[in-house]
Amino acid sequence: MKALIDNKYLIFVLRLAAGFFFIYAAETKLFNTAGFAQAIRAYEIIPDSLSTLPAIILPWIELYCGVFLVAGFYTRSSASVAAVLMILFTLNVLIALLRGLDIDCGCGVSISGIDRVSWSKVIENSFIILILLLISSRESFFLALENKLKNN
Repeated sequence: MKALIDNKYLIFVLRLAAGFFFIYAAETKLFNTAGFAQAIRAYEIIPDSLSTLPAIILPWIELYCGVFLVAGFYTRSSASVAAVLMILFTLNVLIALLRGLDIDCGCGVSISGIDRVSWSKVIENSFIILILLLISSRESFFLALENKLKNN
């Protein structure tokens, strides 16, 4: 199992998959800020008047994390920030589930095609968090821009 986890090619594929996942998630929110703000309001966690701020900021953070993961630039930091975002998103989904809300998750993208808050969404997000934590635990990365910058 350790050999599989230490496989630079597997980490490379996971890094690209996570990066493109975040780029796509950001893209769907960036072009529909009002819809994302509505999804944030549906969670009933922050006042409605504050929902626009995260709807504007979060997609940009996702986009930068995704681009940096794909490029292999600030890879560990990008994976860590993305993992924190996913943990926060997952906590919001859990809160919504425990409160009995039947709402759109507002994710913008889903591996399993689930776009509602559900236990399946929690499992899917947990899987993504584990991948991001695995990436963030690496010291070096295959085909990463940061390798070129270290050598110069």
